[in-house]
Amino acid sequence: MARRYILAVILIFFAWTVFDFIIHAAALERMYASLSHLWRPVAEMNAALINVVRLVESAAFAAIFALLVAPKNLVSGLKYGLLFGIAAGVPMGLGAYAFMPVPLSLGIAWSLGVLAEAAAGGLILGALFGQEKRPAK
Repeated sequence: MARRYILAVILIFFAWTVFDFIIHAAALERMYASLSHLWRPVAEMNAALINVVRLVESAAFAAIFALLVAPKNLVSGLKYGLLFGIAAGVPMGLGAYAFMPVPLSLGIAWSLGVLAEAAAGGLILGALFGQEKRPAK
């Protein structure tokens, strides 16, 4: 199980990195540029910290599934990912919209982005842990 967990953390970390690039650097680039007064300049952003945060989140996401979800299969992985995505995405996206001067469309995009990332992470977990061999009865 430890090998699967480590592999899951690595795969989720890389999948979420790719999703973040697609969402933030490509799809939302123009919107971010129009709101540049709200963000740190790119040169001042802390990429190392962003990666540490993503790694911690990936590890916690995988640990919750590994320790608390049963049965472990593709369907339960997807359900877990979708629930996690709702629980994390709504407060992050729409919650941020509630107190930041960003367009509602950006809050919705952030929420949907987190939902998509978590669903993908759940599928990764379901695929990896669903392959575990069960002891014979």
